[in-house]
Amino acid sequence: MLCHLAGSTPEPLGELPRAEHSILAAVFSPDGELVATSAAGRVDLWDAETLDPTGQLDAGGGEELVRALAFSRGGRLVAAALGDRCIVWTLSGAEPPRELVGHRDLVNTLAFDPSGTRLVSGSDDTTLKVWDVATGEDLVTLRAHDDKVTGVAWHPDGSTLASGSHDKTLRLWFGGPAGP
Repeated sequence: MLCHLAGSTPEPLGELPRAEHSILAAVFSPDGELVATSAAGRVDLWDAETLDPTGQLDAGGGEELVRALAFSRGGRLVAAALGDRCIVWTLSGAEPPRELVGHRDLVNTLAFDPSGTRLVSGSDDTTLKVWDVATGEDLVTLRAHDDKVTGVAWHPDGSTLASGSHDKTLRLWFGGPAGP
């Protein structure tokens, strides 16, 4: 359900049709025009004002649930975590989806860097991976957590990553001007 939160009592704006499976992730596009929701083997896209479906992005995962979603800052790209891999689409459809493979267990969390050229993923395998979105290359694998990585975020200047884990730690990863 979407709600207007400007007043003291949230005002319902509408509700999406009941999904076939659990919705594990939902994210607005940066311009606020779209809402992406996770589904089994795909990402559903909705008009944020009318709640009408606007498209689906096929993740090729059958009944496996998409666990995390992220839009790039410009809204040109959307990424999904499905099982132990990530998939990145251009919303224009001008390029085929790029599959990012390298984790050894479920991917729980994703975030694009401010430029939209890198994606970080955090996994049950206790690692973070920083990917080059254009090439799909695993730029670096970061290891310091003792349990599942459940949250990641980029600093607005792209030079630092934050990661949180079931091991009850927050780690900051500084990589200088080019980032980690």
